[in-house]
Amino acid sequence: MSYEDELARALRGAADLAPRPEPAVLAAGAAARGRVLRRRRRAVRAGVCAAVVASALTTVALLPGSEPAPPAERPMVSAAFMELTVRALLPPGSVVEVLGSTGGRPDPHANGPMVELMLDDGHGPVRFSVSTERMALPVDADTPGAECPATRQAEQCVRTEGADGTIVLVQRAVERAEQGGRKTLVVQTTNREGRRVRLDLAGQDPESSLTVDRLTEIATSPAWDPVFVGLAVPDRPKEDNLGMPADRIASTVRALLPAGVDGKAPEGRFANGEQWLALTGNGREARLTVSVHLRSPIRPEAFGRGEEGLTRTADGASVLTRELRDDSDAKAPVTIRTVDVLHPDGTRVILSQSGPGVWPDLPPLEGREVLSLQQLVALAASPAWRG
Repeated sequence: MSYEDELARALRGAADLAPRPEPAVLAAGAAARGRVLRRRRRAVRAGVCAAVVASALTTVALLPGSEPAPPAERPMVSAAFMELTVRALLPPGSVVEVLGSTGGRPDPHANGPMVELMLDDGHGPVRFSVSTERMALPVDADTPGAECPATRQAEQCVRTEGADGTIVLVQRAVERAEQGGRKTLVVQTTNREGRRVRLDLAGQDPESSLTVDRLTEIATSPAWDPVFVGLAVPDRPKEDNLGMPADRIASTVRALLPAGVDGKAPEGRFANGEQWLALTGNGREARLTVSVHLRSPIRPEAFGRGEEGLTRTADGASVLTRELRDDSDAKAPVTIRTVDVLHPDGTRVILSQSGPGVWPDLPPLEGREVLSLQQLVALAASPAWRG
């Protein structure tokens, strides 16, 4: 049997496993049906793979004339659907073992279905997972995974945006040698409707089996459309935990630095909420990582509960200081010193100072600090962050 025939048969099986909606679900509105029909036309042009997937979408198509069904009645895909669909999209024979999978859940706001596999196409074993999620709208710099974090090096995170507005974020990392030295690769796609598909790979060389372009095709495949019929757009307001824009974080830090200390931030567009600066002063160099979120959901009475060293400033800010060492040895040198502040208005500011370098390969901090602990506390607790 040819690969095309095998693929068609596998996708027919996935279509059979797609959820059959209740009658109430079959009446959801002309606009929704129009989107399905447009996807179906694109699927026919795409060939046998998408054509068979279109049959799955027909199962969950919504007919005009009634109000949308209550969330509890949304059709849900099964764990078997996830397994069969991902098998159909991956190279034939590459799946060695299914490690786990989940289907849809009655709560439409829960995390979406996922599946995790072990792959091996002759280039070595690769742990591979697919996870799905519906993101709150609008998709912007406050949407996780829509922008590269400033704290990642440029070669570790690459962002592209397609003509249809779909954002593709590719992130790479390498474990420390003593942890196995595996490479990790994350490809996540987010479209304008908030549909997120994330692929995680880990192995000695995951890209030898699946290129980023092929992974992007898998993540954006219409085969996943039935999954999102059962996932509602989150109705929680994004304003609950907005991140401060990265450029504003950098300018605020520079305005608060003591005399004789300079801070330089990387250039580019980044996700809201995080920034880092290269500090120089007193003949020393250090790295300052900053996280700022407005109206943190953490309640003041819960902040720092059970931790030692919690203090409060005269104007009501709660302050925690922490030290991170290279390993579990209490006598190992400190590599990162952190100040965590919850302001009275709910703004949360976290500052971390370390020596030059990137975690986990950091030198001891002692003798390299540009800012003292007292200066870090004063910077993080400044009212300039509020509002």
